[in-house]
Amino acid sequence: MFAIRQRFRGVQDFTERQRAALESTVVFLRAATAELVEAGATLARAFRAQAAAEGEVPWADAATIGQLLAAGVPQVDTGLAVAARALVTEPGVLERVRGGELDVEQVAEEAMRLHPPFLAIFAWVTEPCDCLGVPLAPGTPVVVDVAAVNADPARVPDPAAFCPVRGKGATYTFGKGAHYCLGAGSARVQIAAGLRGLLASGRALSVDASGLRLDSDGYSQTARALPYTLR
Repeated sequence: MFAIRQRFRGVQDFTERQRAALESTVVFLRAATAELVEAGATLARAFRAQAAAEGEVPWADAATIGQLLAAGVPQVDTGLAVAARALVTEPGVLERVRGGELDVEQVAEEAMRLHPPFLAIFAWVTEPCDCLGVPLAPGTPVVVDVAAVNADPARVPDPAAFCPVRGKGATYTFGKGAHYCLGAGSARVQIAAGLRGLLASGRALSVDASGLRLDSDGYSQTARALPYTLR
């Protein structure tokens, strides 16, 4: 996480001591991964494949592990909170889900498009390029505003409307391409499981939509409160 924070601050190079510490950590993580691979863990096999493809570059491993850690409990909680609110407050959505017309995954995807757990993607220009007429030199830090992209009318028709049949292609919530969040699949599964658990409880769910509290640190949103009752 230290390495990731440094990169966010624009630090491209580490001191000798920091690099040694990072490499020692990666050696340990690779050993732990090897044990998991022998036990047949799917995620661990994916790590091994990445390590084989990336070679001995410690940043690649740190970035992968860091993304999985960052896409952890707070972001899953946020996705579940905004999806649960949408499920019971958006007109007709709950009935359509119970009737089999909509999947909870579709509801969660659209809720996170409007209220993404991640607010920005941070990167650096690697080659000279031009953006909206502004020349960008290598090393220039850039920030992609995820919420703005998700609400761009040039990409999403009627972006303010809640339309759960849009599909994943209309959302930038978990990034795209090289900046696609490696924890996205896991987050989606956990959020959907939480929604199904609420629906399968056999009790009437009531959510206080006005009580949803999201805190932001400029990088991500975290759900701090969502009052609800089960009757």
